[in-house]
Amino acid sequence: MKKALCVCLALVLLLAACAPAMPEPEPDLPSLPENLRDLILVLPEVEVTEADWGDVFEDVSVPTFTIIDRAGGRWWGMKYLLNENNDQLEMLIDIATGEEIPLRYPEGYPQWFIASGSYLIMQDRYIFQWKGYDQPMAGGRVHVKLTRIDVQTGEVTVVDERVQGTPFVHLTKLDDERFLSTFGYALDPDSDLHTVVSIAEIHYMDGASREIVRETFESDNANSSGMLLERFAVNNGVIYGFSRSVVAGEDRFYLHRFDDQGDLLGSRAVPGFERIFGTEALQAFYFVGDYIMVRNWESLTNYIVRLTEPGAELVMKGMNGDAVFVVSGSRIFFMESNLDFNAVRKEHDIALFSVCTASGELHAANFPVPLDELYFRNFQALSNGDLLISYETGSFDLLSRVQFVLARDEIHALFDTLNH
Repeated sequence: MKKALCVCLALVLLLAACAPAMPEPEPDLPSLPENLRDLILVLPEVEVTEADWGDVFEDVSVPTFTIIDRAGGRWWGMKYLLNENNDQLEMLIDIATGEEIPLRYPEGYPQWFIASGSYLIMQDRYIFQWKGYDQPMAGGRVHVKLTRIDVQTGEVTVVDERVQGTPFVHLTKLDDERFLSTFGYALDPDSDLHTVVSIAEIHYMDGASREIVRETFESDNANSSGMLLERFAVNNGVIYGFSRSVVAGEDRFYLHRFDDQGDLLGSRAVPGFERIFGTEALQAFYFVGDYIMVRNWESLTNYIVRLTEPGAELVMKGMNGDAVFVVSGSRIFFMESNLDFNAVRKEHDIALFSVCTASGELHAANFPVPLDELYFRNFQALSNGDLLISYETGSFDLLSRVQFVLARDEIHALFDTLNH
């Protein structure tokens, strides 16, 4: 009997040793605004400086063309054909000459059906994207292809394709020669037990790839096992996975560090993040310095969160896109939309905020967009760190779209002067 008890005790100790250590949140967490869940907009309370903008705003608008990004001296985007079907055509435009360069797909190439919207520009020449090319099959499986656009020639090449459980694959640059493809899918969506597989692969410029992470998560909505790695990011050359678990019906969030072989280097809890983000699914995840930027699926709410010793500290929240952020090098820029939930223009002036992630300094400056009447449409960082901001001079009028580029060096220098 003693021998049996010893064996059972040894087994219990072994299981305890193998279980992942998930620290509980600290009791003294950063404060949050009251009724945070109901607040559409949360911005820092800082003085807005009247900055000297000079010629920072560069109008790069091309009629009937919406810029997505820039590579190799060419705009990449969508041209509106102005026909009865309002068709759009993906193409390249030479920035110096205005020449339109059509994309050259392989003969008989199918029309894509669904995609995550994630893309990656490598070596200032190649644009990579995953897209789904049919409706989901039985069990949610879909045919996906990884394509590469050569902006110098317009040639489109398929570098990988397969049938898998989701068309939503996200791309993250690892270095000049490698990038991550990350995705996850439910094994049996109809089961009472929620089971999700999270996968990360490294892809090389020559088309080779290898899987480095595969984790299985199971939850009955009361408790969970394994890691639900919802998104990945690369911070200072290190691969991070952002995960959640369920403990007694409550979500808990964690950051995990991996090397490029997929070995787990360490994990840390993000106490208090559940108070900010809740239970919604992640659509986007960025991690720079000590700052996490996320967007959810359901309400397209954007958050900026600072990781502090006690826990997660809210910097910004914008529900339904009421505030947006971009990452440009070591700086985060964010601003309020000038439209309310009903697409009515707001009366007050809009400021541009910036966080220097290296120092933690946060500043706000006036944002004198050189347009008399404007409706905010989009704010993004281009692949080289320049900022691209889009407005329309008529509400929901694509033909009135105006796009400005704010050069990375100039906008960083402007805010650097505010730090002193």
